[in-house]
Amino acid sequence: CEVGITDVDCAIAESGSIAISTNGRIRNAWITPPIHIAVVRGSQVVADLVDLFESRPDAIDAASTTIITGPSKTADIEGVLVTGVHGPAAVEIVLVWAQSTNMKN
Repeated sequence: CEVGITDVDCAIAESGSIAISTNGRIRNAWITPPIHIAVVRGSQVVADLVDLFESRPDAIDAASTTIITGPSKTADIEGVLVTGVHGPAAVEIVLVWAQSTNMKN
């Protein structure tokens, strides 16, 4: 497939990263396709890595937790930077921030 769309465990505000564990998810959805789209709810945004592990202990117990801060990049071969070799070449984040519609006069 050309695009993998996933939810996330959380988003880390300090680094602009997302964290995805294998708890109920198939890793190929965010590692194999050339484009990864991650859907993040506003309630999933945490300040930093400390908050990630305090708020999501299940991420520690997962077989795998991946922290993604952007597209895969490497300069292993002759120092030439290549994007998308060990993962997606593009990572897009859709932030869903729901606002309450209950308004008081």
